[in-house]
Amino acid sequence: MNGDDGPEAGTKGRARAAMKKPANEEQRTFEWTHEEIALLSNWSVRAHASQAAYFARASTFLILNYVVGIPVVVVTTVVGTSIFSHQSTSHQARVPLLVGVVSVAAAVLASLQTFLRLGEKGAFNAVAVNAYSAIHREIEQMSALPARLRGAPKDVFEGIRKAMNDAGNNSPPIGQARCARFARRYGVKEPMPPQTFWERLWHRTRPKRTRHVADADAEK
Repeated sequence: MNGDDGPEAGTKGRARAAMKKPANEEQRTFEWTHEEIALLSNWSVRAHASQAAYFARASTFLILNYVVGIPVVVVTTVVGTSIFSHQSTSHQARVPLLVGVVSVAAAVLASLQTFLRLGEKGAFNAVAVNAYSAIHREIEQMSALPARLRGAPKDVFEGIRKAMNDAGNNSPPIGQARCARFARRYGVKEPMPPQTFWERLWHRTRPKRTRHVADADAEK
């Protein structure tokens, strides 16, 4: 009786099949057409442009938050110290007019800081920067891999599309002017959303030289 006809033969056969299976899976490749590679590159540029636009917007809000917040702290401290020292020296004298004006200015700045929520808006834009940055890195990593390691193009595009949709839905509006400026800077060509009232007003009232430069960039 041959030793390969027993239970050991069946076990060895299954082991050989298990060892050959990963080799067959590694040999499986996915064809990427030139259109799919171009689309992947286009999405990478869009994600990079969105990342840069939200980074600039987040930086602006954070700087404005410091510009408004630091004077509030300084002026409030100075006003409190002035009132305390003035009451300590002369109880019957009126508070100087300058101290009253400064205290009103501090209250106005504090109210503006609360109303505009500059720090909160900067944080929201920073979250959008991280989201688009992760998408951009993922696309760059996918582009650097050989075709056999990328996976099926449909699955890759589906995952990237969902990530970009989630990032867009969870990100604050960026405005047409900023969107168009970064789209021109990174070579993204797509229809722009309708302008708001303030954007139309700025387009009509801005200097002619700036208007001509923007129109020339749009024609390119």
